[in-house]
Amino acid sequence: GLLVFVVSWSAAVLGIGAAVSCRRTEETTRNGATRESSGTQRQPTTSRAEVKALEAEAFEVIDRLMKSFPGNATPLALMGTVHERFGNGGEAMKWWTRCLKMDPRRADVHASMARFALGAGQYEQAVERWRKAMKIKPAIPGGRIGLGGALMGLGKAKEAVAILEEEIAAAPGRAKPHSLLGKAYLESGQFDKAEKQYRRAVSLQGDLTGAYYGLSMACARLGQKARAREYMEKFRKLKSRDRDNEVNRKHAYDDVPAVRQLVALAYTQAGMLYKGSGYLIQAEQHWDKAAALDPKNPICRAMLGSLYVRSLKYAKALKMYKQLVKMLPRNAGHHVRLGIIHGQLKQFDAALAALERAIELDPDNQQY
Repeated sequence: GLLVFVVSWSAAVLGIGAAVSCRRTEETTRNGATRESSGTQRQPTTSRAEVKALEAEAFEVIDRLMKSFPGNATPLALMGTVHERFGNGGEAMKWWTRCLKMDPRRADVHASMARFALGAGQYEQAVERWRKAMKIKPAIPGGRIGLGGALMGLGKAKEAVAILEEEIAAAPGRAKPHSLLGKAYLESGQFDKAEKQYRRAVSLQGDLTGAYYGLSMACARLGQKARAREYMEKFRKLKSRDRDNEVNRKHAYDDVPAVRQLVALAYTQAGMLYKGSGYLIQAEQHWDKAAALDPKNPICRAMLGSLYVRSLKYAKALKMYKQLVKMLPRNAGHHVRLGIIHGQLKQFDAALAALERAIELDPDNQQY
């Protein structure tokens, strides 16, 4: 389960795919062929060289995994993910298809294929893949939102409404599902309900650009002309800001951090495969690499911390869990483990403070 989570986490939480595809000035295939994008400045030579080296490193890690674990589907899934993040969708689909032939119950791979199909406007394929993913794992992250978007692409707004209402009931308080539900209501002619959902979306996220456009359209259909103009003006300002941000992002040449995150994902998952087979030294080496590449990767740090505790390396474990509570300050479990490690090191005041913080965060947990 945790192996599957790592792939989902990379896409859903880090957003590496968007970062790499939006920021790259070249489209690179594995054999080194390149096609430069038009209308953008050339990336500095040193940056391009590092990106190329990191890409090669990611593929080398996965190649080693496939040789070391020939009967395991995870390296195939990861190879597809890395190809897709580097803009090579055709190769990604080939590797994901191979993965599903080996293990057809990989919900995360069905979801990856669904996202790719949705982005390519292949709505029927996206619906099919989302349904398969959700049949295997009903609560898969992004499932109902992705399925709702694909259904709207097919003009099935009423079906999308039912799916998105389920999503909001299951996980309230997020702007995007409300905005998407507003769009579904708008397309199905329920303008008053559309306005209500768009208003909820912007109350949760005041700079959600697309929601203001939808809100303007809903108000116009309801005869609220002044409000429609007001929201359209807000939309135009935010859209202008988004364009400026995109230009700045392209000129920042920050492919390198995004690609480092992707290589760190490969090392993180490799470490988990090695650990699962009992190769703890190799697991530690790969997680160390991941942590060095990506300062925001919590998974490799959690795995290293756990490994260090089991091997009684409390000073090293302390370093990992201090980083984790900074990354995820509201995770009570990390504070508990930090407190236990402080106790093992006879740092009793720090141990008590960490455990008290865990209780504040999760007062109903009887284990504390």
